[in-house]
Amino acid sequence: MKKQLLIMLALLIIPNVLTAKSLFGKIVKFEGDVTILRAGSGKKEKVKVPNLAVFEDDTIHTGKNSRVYLLMHDKSQIILKSNVEFQIEGVNEAKIINGSALFSILKRILNRNRKRLILRTATCVIGVKGTQYMVKTKDKDTQVYLKSGKLFIESASGNYLKYYNQTEDEYNEAIRKAEKEYEEFKEKAEEAYSDLVKSFSLESGQAIDVTSQTAKRISFTRDVVAEFEAFDTF
Repeated sequence: MKKQLLIMLALLIIPNVLTAKSLFGKIVKFEGDVTILRAGSGKKEKVKVPNLAVFEDDTIHTGKNSRVYLLMHDKSQIILKSNVEFQIEGVNEAKIINGSALFSILKRILNRNRKRLILRTATCVIGVKGTQYMVKTKDKDTQVYLKSGKLFIESASGNYLKYYNQTEDEYNEAIRKAEKEYEEFKEKAEEAYSDLVKSFSLESGQAIDVTSQTAKRISFTRDVVAEFEAFDTF
């Protein structure tokens, strides 16, 4: 009888062990309307209390005027802004569908739990070991703003027509010229410095706009810099 009870108990435990999901992190605090679609569940769970654990294959949704402060398993920080769908694909992999998110990723070493974080959008795959950056994505367009560190960006499919800037001195000189003259300079520069690439890196202080076919440098404005102040309230 005792042996039969042990067998029955093992049968109950084993499926739970086999289906256990790895911890991605926890929602340390939130604002507004936030829901989670758990793996294997067809119903969204409304977030009502802080310090709620999230696992691989969960999906976080934020509503209008909402925000999520997500602490990863290695203490890296992620802030999801309004109207974001954030799909957790693995312990170090995620996908963001529309909306904006800020990332402050601790420097990672190559072991099972602290390998490079992989973030996917509709147009690119972003790999990072340690840096602070923001991603804004809508449909087939992704903007990436790198405050510090280094990012590796790869096309989600095919190659990008990447536009290269000229030297900083030439760029500043062009800025001082009349608007019409500068626009002509910019068009010629883009034509002269373009190439087909599958992947490329982004350095601190750089920003880029990525579609399914092109990758163009964009301005890192003061408003964008101010966005990173959100980490001060984490």
